[in-house]
Amino acid sequence: MKKYDVAVIGGGVTGTLALRRLTSLGFSCVLLEAGNDLASGATRANSAIIHAGFDPKPGSLKAQMNVAGARLYPQLARELDVPFLPMPSLVTAFSPEEEGTVETLLSRGQVNGVSGLKLLTQAQLFGEEPNISTTARCALYAPSAIVEPWTVAVAAAENSADNGAEVLTGAPVTAIEYTGNDYILTANRHGEAVSLRAEAVVNAAGIHAAHIHSMLAPAPYKMKPKRGEYFVLDRGARGLVNNILFPCPTEKGKGMLIFPEIHGRIMIGPDSEPISDPDGTDTSASALGVIRSAVTKYLRVPIPYNLSIRTFAGVRPAADRGDFIIEEAEGLPGFIDAAGIESPGLASAPAVAIRISELVCQRLGRGTPCDFDPIRRPRLTLEKAAELGLPGASTIVCRCEKVSEAMIVDAIRRNCGARTVKGVKLRTGSGAGGCQGGYCQPEIVKLLARELGIAPEEVLYDGDGSNILTGKTRG
Repeated sequence: MKKYDVAVIGGGVTGTLALRRLTSLGFSCVLLEAGNDLASGATRANSAIIHAGFDPKPGSLKAQMNVAGARLYPQLARELDVPFLPMPSLVTAFSPEEEGTVETLLSRGQVNGVSGLKLLTQAQLFGEEPNISTTARCALYAPSAIVEPWTVAVAAAENSADNGAEVLTGAPVTAIEYTGNDYILTANRHGEAVSLRAEAVVNAAGIHAAHIHSMLAPAPYKMKPKRGEYFVLDRGARGLVNNILFPCPTEKGKGMLIFPEIHGRIMIGPDSEPISDPDGTDTSASALGVIRSAVTKYLRVPIPYNLSIRTFAGVRPAADRGDFIIEEAEGLPGFIDAAGIESPGLASAPAVAIRISELVCQRLGRGTPCDFDPIRRPRLTLEKAAELGLPGASTIVCRCEKVSEAMIVDAIRRNCGARTVKGVKLRTGSGAGGCQGGYCQPEIVKLLARELGIAPEEVLYDGDGSNILTGKTRG
């Protein structure tokens, strides 16, 4: 049975950045992800915003981690070749009561240590957002940014693997035993039981964190999954808004937004609906209708829903404590919970990883920076592939996003590379355009089958059972 210093459960941004941090401190690490790819949970389906930190309650872990994590992102993005676009957030007041909320958020952000906050007058707001409703009265301006959340997770895991960490996807943990000295973890990987030992365990399993904890002892918290749904408008809607446009927050969360995503499309959402199924990422006409109704008041121009190319949903890994849970479990030395990491979890993740590493180092009594290369090999671009004369450099597979065969092959062959059609999409953007894979998906299936040495019928779209082909239609 193979032994590691640390086993990380969960391949979202929290787990992968913790893996990277711990690997950089000289620990032998393994990551276990239940899904067939990294970022298979909340990391894959969220607003992709690096929040400034004005919203969390002062003194909370959310406030501390948000502000610290946001400051780490520019360097992290450079090291990991992650798309990162600074973009202001505007929390807009549409009533006198909401003007008071905006002023409260300004004060809260200042207490939290957020820099660059300011109030915009109505005239200044109209200058920033020409399409905003004439009923808008003022706004809080906050320096923020948008990223590709899944790329943060994939890049962090890849960089860790390049530095010696082991990453196992399609490996849901089915049992954990504490021996009194270390932990024995069992995972079901592609139908076979895999067991390993670790001195410490990081529970970053997202919405399933309490379930993982309960394998050892009753969890001291409960998860409260909340689904959020989104519209994605094609690039023809570019310019509808220029910034991340927030309403004033409520007890349900930050509210429903309109904002540009990093590649020029427009996103609208999310709502917030408590659900019983932690994996319930289906969308509904009723919820999407609620979103459309809520954002109607934001703009003075109609929202071009005729340009909608996709709707999707994500599940927030909220816990009943109302704050992040980053702690060593009572009576379980070296078992570290990183639970309830909902918004602003993406922004907070680099700081959460540091906090986790401090707890691990404290428990194991070691951990010092080692010979770790923090620079991830840049992703292959269309131009670089042509410059290098790589096979398939001039063969365009995805016309919408201009992705070549060489780029897809590179995404498959890397450490932690793509193993599914969705994995190729997340790494290269192929299938994310207006046709949503209608043209390129058959070619991607062929490339995956060729590179992985499997039959086309075995190629999955994403999770188990999502086979695209079942057999030949003609002999």
